Amino acid sequence: MVDAGSGSPITGDEKSQLVELLPAGTLKQRLGGRDRLLVESGQSIRAMLVSLELNPQSVIVIVNGRPESKEYTLQPGDQAKLLRLITGG
Repeated sequence: MVDAGSGSPITGDEKSQLVELLPAGTLKQRLGGRDRLLVESGQSIRAMLVSLELNPQSVIVIVNGRPESKEYTLQPGDQAKLLRLITGG
């Protein structure tokens, strides 16, 4: 994960290889209260969630406005919204 708030400028070349994550609700709190995180592209959604210590079965990921499977490989420039899956009766 690249800390979007680290203060270190991200060059255009570096930014073009990253994926922007937008956690919502309790996931935002779980990820340190940040509105935005940057991660490396080229990994599956499942691998990205595991690296963030999130349970892939409890998170829905919307990439560029479309729900994607956990096997989707994140591409440079993707924007992924992370939503907690709510279950119960």
